[in-house]
Amino acid sequence: MTDHTTTTHEAAHVVGDIAAAGWVPLEVRADRPDLGVSGRTTANWSNHSPDYGYLVATLMGPLSEGEVIAWPPSKNDEKNDEHIAAVLVEHLDLTEHQYKFALALAAHLLDDPDVKAAHALIAQALSRVPVLTAAQLRKLLAPYLEHFDIQPSPQE
Repeated sequence: MTDHTTTTHEAAHVVGDIAAAGWVPLEVRADRPDLGVSGRTTANWSNHSPDYGYLVATLMGPLSEGEVIAWPPSKNDEKNDEHIAAVLVEHLDLTEHQYKFALALAAHLLDDPDVKAAHALIAQALSRVPVLTAAQLRKLLAPYLEHFDIQPSPQE
């Protein structure tokens, strides 16, 4: 059994990758104590590069728990979501206004009915099976992928 907070957090990253970045992650895990983290969503960078959508997806994890990564996000030794957000802000050369818009978009997506439904499905699946691959996510979320303009066949 995995922690509900972890499954909810990681599910928010996955649905953010789909809704904001436009791709299905390679894998989502809620079982990695060996890495010193309780969850991880792995992007497939072979066909994608870090963009604004990825920042939105990064912010959605903490927001799903009611936590806001304030401006400016800081790099830290933990390599957590705040660190990733700080790296993306730097990489994308974002202003405070652009960052806060990403936060608002992340919050808006978490309130969208289709995003909520997909988020709940992912969190529920992670509570039963703590590792989901891209293929498993595609199968689980098939009814939602077309809504988010994700191709039915693997394009990652």
